[in-house]
Amino acid sequence: MRHLFTFQYFLLLFSITLFGQQDNNPPTITIIGPSPVVYSCGVDYIEFGAIAFDVEDGTLPVEITEDCVCTSMQGAYIVNYSVVDSDGNCTSQQRLVIVQGVCNEPCEGFIDCANSDPCSNDIGDVWPGDTNNDGIANNFDLLPIGIAYGNTGSPRVNPTLAWVGQVADDWTDTLADGVNYRHIDCNGDGEILLNDIEGIIQNYGETHAKKSSNSGSSDDTPLYVELPDSDLNQGDSLTAPIIFGTAEIPATNVYGIAFTVNFDSELVAPESVAVTFEECWLGTEGSNLITLSQPFGEEGAIDVAITRIDLTNQTGYGTIGTLTGIIDNIAGKKSAQQDLTVTISNIRAISANETEIPVFPTADTVIVTDIRESLVNDSIEMFPNPAKNHLSVRIPDLQKVHSLQLYNLVGGLEKNWTVEELSPQNVLQLDLSKLQSGVYFLVVDYDGVLVSRKAILE
Repeated sequence: MRHLFTFQYFLLLFSITLFGQQDNNPPTITIIGPSPVVYSCGVDYIEFGAIAFDVEDGTLPVEITEDCVCTSMQGAYIVNYSVVDSDGNCTSQQRLVIVQGVCNEPCEGFIDCANSDPCSNDIGDVWPGDTNNDGIANNFDLLPIGIAYGNTGSPRVNPTLAWVGQVADDWTDTLADGVNYRHIDCNGDGEILLNDIEGIIQNYGETHAKKSSNSGSSDDTPLYVELPDSDLNQGDSLTAPIIFGTAEIPATNVYGIAFTVNFDSELVAPESVAVTFEECWLGTEGSNLITLSQPFGEEGAIDVAITRIDLTNQTGYGTIGTLTGIIDNIAGKKSAQQDLTVTISNIRAISANETEIPVFPTADTVIVTDIRESLVNDSIEMFPNPAKNHLSVRIPDLQKVHSLQLYNLVGGLEKNWTVEELSPQNVLQLDLSKLQSGVYFLVVDYDGVLVSRKAILE
């Protein structure tokens, strides 16, 4: 039986920045603990980790290939450690693990890492989900599946969707930038189809190098989320079309597009955010179109990718997807009105021959209000006004009142009534007999909503 225990180690190191020159020096990796290390059959493998340092970047996180040791089967195993710096320089190290004794029980999920080099992009290193071989599995990787859809080639030997470089023979075809189609066959079955998307989803965000994206200028095809013209209240459903191209500047010869939608996760409930594709001028989902949406709600982002699968470009404008969500409770913020701005970033659009299409992202904003403020405003009454020695305030539920405060015109606090001082009835009698005549403002904290009333004292 195999178990994995990982200990985290942290090391404080100094970093040196090299200005004005490209850093061609790879980082260094120091493996913690012995190598080789010997285990007896059945003893749990303990992963002590490694530390990495780069002259330019300082301390860097180390990627460790898991599931590479099976202590219930005797033999020699390799654990790979790799790190990539900000200039794309990669270093890898290996720990040799020897399991001794009499045992021959296979481990579920075991991966043979002996023949893989995490830093190599040469033949034999396919990372399931990184179809464009740019070093990361993300929404951009749906686009090559659309380009190569239906192609066949040599299947991998003992393929897995685990994030580890795997041996694979070259296929006949390549993408326009030279990336072989073997990288697009995520599940290694020798055919590029819809089920290869699973490799992207399972390994989403995993890296082994650098990624890039492009955006255009204001003269290029616009891409934006079209928010409602009218204000939104807390609890409202947000439904906003994602627009690619306009009648004035249409999107021309488009095959696929990938991008990230960014929003305020304090104004839109993170768990409610989604993108759907029922309306999309690029094609029909399930027929000639495949799509992907990967939400990162707490981070206020959702990655999106859309591509055709028939090598036929499309020209058009309008909706390519719909952003949906629920406006969250904004009570407790400084203002009961907030601007919700939605932006688009990290864009890549291509034609069927993989020509990059410049796209210009723009932002849109809608006002979000706390609907409770208007309800509370309507329910709190103050009389008489002008008043003399006493002011009456009618409140629907005294238990929801946190405090009442009276301010003068220059913002000075004149009176502060706590809940304990207030009479247990819905009409409160506030004593103003010791105050001078003038204009004041009564501020009621009612269940977290601040309501202000102007009071004139004669």
